[in-house]
Amino acid sequence: MDFYGRQERARRASRWLVVAFAVAVTIVVLAVNTVVLVTLAVLNSDAPAFLNVGRWLDTHPGTVFITTILVLLVVVGSSLWKIAALRAGGKVVARDLGARLVRGDAADPLQRRLLNVVEEMAIASSVPIPSVYLLEEPAINALAAGYAPSEASVVVTRGALLALDRDELQGVIGHEFSHILSGDMRLNTQLVGFLHGLFVVSELGRWLGPGNRNRADKRRGGLFGWAGMALFVVGLVGLFVGRLLQAAVARQRERLADASAVQFTRESRGLRNALVKVGAHRVGSRLAGMGVDRVNHMLFASPGRLDFATHPPLLERIRALDPSFQSAEFGHMRHELDAREAAFAAPPADRSAQRPGPGELFAEAVPANAAAIASLVGNPGPAHVRFAEGMRRSMPADVRLAASDPRKAEGLLLAIAIGTRDRELRLAFVRTQLGTGVADSVCQFLPVADAMPLIQRLPAVLLLIGSLRQAQRAERLRLVSVITGLVSRGGIPTIFEYALRKSALTFLRDGLRSPRDRWHLPMRGVQNDLQLLLSVVAANGADGNLASATRAFAAGWARLPLLPVPVAPGSAVWVGPMDRALARLDRLSTVDKECVVQAMSATIGHDGLLNVAEAELLRLFCALLHCPLPPLLDGLRPTDAVSDSPGRGDHQERKQETRAG
Repeated sequence: MDFYGRQERARRASRWLVVAFAVAVTIVVLAVNTVVLVTLAVLNSDAPAFLNVGRWLDTHPGTVFITTILVLLVVVGSSLWKIAALRAGGKVVARDLGARLVRGDAADPLQRRLLNVVEEMAIASSVPIPSVYLLEEPAINALAAGYAPSEASVVVTRGALLALDRDELQGVIGHEFSHILSGDMRLNTQLVGFLHGLFVVSELGRWLGPGNRNRADKRRGGLFGWAGMALFVVGLVGLFVGRLLQAAVARQRERLADASAVQFTRESRGLRNALVKVGAHRVGSRLAGMGVDRVNHMLFASPGRLDFATHPPLLERIRALDPSFQSAEFGHMRHELDAREAAFAAPPADRSAQRPGPGELFAEAVPANAAAIASLVGNPGPAHVRFAEGMRRSMPADVRLAASDPRKAEGLLLAIAIGTRDRELRLAFVRTQLGTGVADSVCQFLPVADAMPLIQRLPAVLLLIGSLRQAQRAERLRLVSVITGLVSRGGIPTIFEYALRKSALTFLRDGLRSPRDRWHLPMRGVQNDLQLLLSVVAANGADGNLASATRAFAAGWARLPLLPVPVAPGSAVWVGPMDRALARLDRLSTVDKECVVQAMSATIGHDGLLNVAEAELLRLFCALLHCPLPPLLDGLRPTDAVSDSPGRGDHQERKQETRAG
């Protein structure tokens, strides 16, 4: 299933999860009420409890009401509290597990290699660099957490760094990035909040019960002890239902993530060997830390033996990648792991330094195949990963330095956002809003921003946004306010400068608020917004030639399932209307967004080719619509993707397939 279908499927699964949680809470409420009624009947009569429950209920009708309200307050309140806490991003899950942040200036070569791999995957995918955390566990495991790609965190265990070589680590990180791109990560994080409420009854019972030696309560053997044991037993219902939810959400998605990870590298050896090492490792993927039960469904591999497995069996996953695999290889791999651990004083070198740079991969122009380009959204391949490795190495030293320090990252991001037009006016605005110190930092980075080629600017923004996650929320909100002011101040910007500022603003905003599951707008309802977007894009490439702009607009509009309309008349005041148009277009369904991506591709490349500037402009506008488009490389050909037919019937078939799941 492609990016658009996966996103829609994750959206539907999120709604199903809310319904399933409501059913689970109802089951817990019924179980608690049953225990309370039986307990009160026993305490107030010598007759058998089952004979007196009905009589007690008749004489004390408020008991069920009070019990139900209390259970709802505890279960639903705990879940809502946890969901609110998780809005701060994946770092909440990482810190709950006891993981620590891996900083950009890490000296440990293993941590440095991990950061390099994560950065390359992010650049290849065109999403902001996730925060990277290290979990000091000997097991081989990893996870990705967060509500939005702009606030994602990747957690990797120490055992994975020690046991896996670079290709294997790349396979594991590719697996986690698949969860980020497909919408699984948001669904998994939402489930963590629901599980917190379902598990809390059992934990409360364990705390009250007589087996808790940390409580010095003299009444433990009496009513408190009985109530604790009863709550613990009832809480097992919540545990049972929670495990079922984990398995239902995660199992099939893990198979899809394995397949997507292979797509990153176009060969399965890295991921396949990583899974074999999980099976051969003395600890495997088992985690011993607190809170692991709530994140079972998020992990790369199952953390232990569970009655309801959240992952397919390990052998099944390996044989899906290598049908010829034999179990005897676990023994051979175990010997290899022992030898690697003994000789680990000299860890393997980071071979990315031997990979080609971006200039060797990016041609002067690529075919403007609209359908092929749209199919790349959320689906980076091995060429994009190689490109990202070269891009990371080719970044100026000042960019790398700024990406490791939130203060410097702020200065460089503002230097990029200021652009070249009306610079003094925008600098004065920055000085007024943020002070002389920040303005001086921006001035120091202006030569770096000016010297940066177009192809490096979006990757640089992705690196800087990753660093800015470590700044305080108030500082990030202030930065959002300033960049918003830069978008609207000064003269009319170039369309590239506008899209670059808006993309930085979008990444920052996404990281400060959890995405809302708003109702989609129909494409007919945003027709005027599409007309404005394609008209401005067409005029940008026409250099004032109305006939050329008209042809470009018509080429793009033909990709939309809408009746023909004329190109919108040119206007010098398009920034404000474009802001509103993009906000509305972002509310299209992902299936409709596929048509919009095709339309923009056809408009920008109406002459059949995309140069570097045009390709990067297209990637920026795709980022504004939350359709992460990988770099457009020379290898893009019509045969690499779906048919290039723009028929409206194909669009309707795609929508029907998505609704069918």
